[in-house]
Amino acid sequence: MGQPCGQRCPFVTRLLALLLVTTGTAAVQIKPVSGVLGHSVQLPPQLHPGSSVKRIIWSFRANASKKVEVAEYNLETSEHLKYNRQRLELLNETTLQINALEQCDSGVYDAHITYHSSQVDEDSFNLTVYEPVPAPLIQHEMLSYSTEDCSIILRCSVPAGSGAQTTWRHDNTSSATWGQSDKRHMLHLTVPASALNATYTCVAWNPAQERSKSVDVAELCAREARRWRWPIYLAVLVAAAGASSIALYLGGRCPAACPEELLYSQVQRRDVEDEDEQGPSRTIYSEVGSGGDGTARPQA
Repeated sequence: MGQPCGQRCPFVTRLLALLLVTTGTAAVQIKPVSGVLGHSVQLPPQLHPGSSVKRIIWSFRANASKKVEVAEYNLETSEHLKYNRQRLELLNETTLQINALEQCDSGVYDAHITYHSSQVDEDSFNLTVYEPVPAPLIQHEMLSYSTEDCSIILRCSVPAGSGAQTTWRHDNTSSATWGQSDKRHMLHLTVPASALNATYTCVAWNPAQERSKSVDVAELCAREARRWRWPIYLAVLVAAAGASSIALYLGGRCPAACPEELLYSQVQRRDVEDEDEQGPSRTIYSEVGSGGDGTARPQA
């Protein structure tokens, strides 16, 4: 009915061995760590409480490259600390600190720990170095402004190529209605006059760092409202100036009933048939003072 132990035991032994290997592999979990270019980062291994470390070896591997020892602490040697790469420092003989981070520092760091009790342990960290996050830039567009509310669009951006993402944070106590676009950098606000003191903050971030900048909605809406009034003031000023100019122009013209003497004294007649002759000019008064035959007569 059942199989003899001689046939079953090899299978059970192999199964137990596979479970032990799997369990041991799963126990060493690689912890993700983020660092900022030019800054420092610390990799603290998890130690057994109450155990004394006799030796710890830190090694580094990038992608599929070969593992290379970079730092060592050995209590049994005269030179307890040894570094095989610059910008490294062992704090408390165990925690690895990397200074002035560079992009080439990204990779997996393994700590092989040996205790005085001869117990051996391992810990691993996957370090990723990111560019520093630039300060976010906030731009705005006023849609409408009234005594009841202020409607405005806020845009948050960072320089292209920085690798940072942006999002908005706001005061949860605000009664403003707001909507964030799918791009997460644009915020459409309709803020009632009673909630203009709410704060809206643009956050630029990556896994290693974040920077923020806040906007004062009350000050922003008030400043834009003043800008909106200027065209109205200018239009009223132009209309008043135009009306004044027209009044001055009409007031300076000659009245319709000008003295006839001023008009007649300017009138001259010439004989149309004698256009080529340069005869003396004659006025109406000279015609009245002459006879029918063209002879001048003395006037009474």
